[in-house]
Amino acid sequence: MLFRSTIIIDGNHEATRKGETFLDSLRDMVTNPLVEIITEVTVKPEINLTVVPYCKLKAFDGNANTRYCLTHVRGEIKPHVEPEVDLVAKFGRFYKVFAGDLHDRECSQLNIEYPGSPLTTHFYRSPVSFKGVFIYDTDTESREDVNLNLP
Repeated sequence: MLFRSTIIIDGNHEATRKGETFLDSLRDMVTNPLVEIITEVTVKPEINLTVVPYCKLKAFDGNANTRYCLTHVRGEIKPHVEPEVDLVAKFGRFYKVFAGDLHDRECSQLNIEYPGSPLTTHFYRSPVSFKGVFIYDTDTESREDVNLNLP
């Protein structure tokens, strides 16, 4: 059981068609009031956060008045992976963008922070030593990396 508010958004693997996600069909099944499935761009002023689900990434115009953003976006991974959208146009107004994806935390760029998930993939084909998450304190603007020490 969850005891803290939890936001679930889609990534590229949850897409059913461009601009659509299967999470829409799961929303009515969630019975825990602390869990929120978000499939539309949503502004949460009480926590200074704009949520941009992957299914709405291309349509999002970058116009938001919050300090933080939560999304799923592929950024640049040199030398061969290009960003899937213009990162500055979409996310340049935010102080920090927390981006879920399987990329190593060293792929963080501009104002976009990748946590480095337990299933981190690394396009350089070298071993990834950190497999974990981060905790970001919006009061102190500090980030704590938590290595889950997974194989």
